[in-house]
Amino acid sequence: MTMIRSFPVVPVLAAFALVSLSMPAAGSADGEAAKPKIAEPEVISSTATPNSGSVREMYKSPRRGEFLLTQACVEHGAMYVRNDESGARLTYGSAGCTHYDPGMRIAAGETLSCVNRSGQSRTCSLVGIVSGAPERPKRLVITP
Repeated sequence: MTMIRSFPVVPVLAAFALVSLSMPAAGSADGEAAKPKIAEPEVISSTATPNSGSVREMYKSPRRGEFLLTQACVEHGAMYVRNDESGARLTYGSAGCTHYDPGMRIAAGETLSCVNRSGQSRTCSLVGIVSGAPERPKRLVITP
């Protein structure tokens, strides 16, 4: 089972940088359209518990915006978190966490997965910050 949680966060510098991006632009005399509203940065946490010998998707970065991975953890030395597009391993060493300070940028649309070669069903987890993505709709609108 894969679980993704997101928590609103407004780091002072990120909030300052996003203020100008999140304010819609006023239309001009030449008919300039308003810019799309940008969502505030969010802390994302995800866990996955694949069976032995399998791979389970943990998180897919937004197509627009960016994801900064700050921590990736595995429960056993025969497990790792990887970037599916590049094949790069994002955790190193035995069981525990690999920390990225201030964060490792994951390109738009890339998928992070948990690879389990441990012999038992075990867990991987990751934490990061997503920012610059278009604001998600607040409600679903259905039209006939």
